Amino acid sequence: MAVGKEMKRYIASDFHNGNEVADYDRVMAFLDLVDDDADEFLILGDWEELLFSNMTILTEVEPYSSVTERVKEI
Repeated sequence: MAVGKEMKRYIASDFHNGNEVADYDRVMAFLDLVDDDADEFLILGDWEELLFSNMTILTEVEPYSSVTERVKEI
């Protein structure tokens, strides 16, 4: 990072991917914004829990898999 350069940093937490309460349209719109605009993207909170989750659901079942793939692309 260059000294004095302004950066756009997006910080996200608690998407609740894999949970019925998640608003997937808003999550995907946010991820599109991050991809287009962010210099840095920090993911906090429930994403850590993915390490201990049923990854089959998060990688093969919609809409969970779309969110998982979009985050991987970014």
